[in-house]
Amino acid sequence: TESLKRLLERAPPDLFEPDISLDEQDGETLVEWYVGNRKLVTLSIGPSIVSWAALLGTESFHGAFLRDSPFPEQLYFCLEELKG
Repeated sequence: TESLKRLLERAPPDLFEPDISLDEQDGETLVEWYVGNRKLVTLSIGPSIVSWAALLGTESFHGAFLRDSPFPEQLYFCLEELKG
């Protein structure tokens, strides 16, 4: 959808395309950038809240933000880390 496209445009430039699916239980859109074992970032996009989690090696991160807000700094950092 257009709102999903606008949300993903806030990701770092040159980041590879994520896998996108629909959680049939709660209707949320799931977005995943997966590089390999222990290197991934996921978003769970609800009507107004986006929850996120990241695993970068032995470190894990998580949080949530309003759908219309910019990506939190920590999430943006995790996405940048996926680029190499």
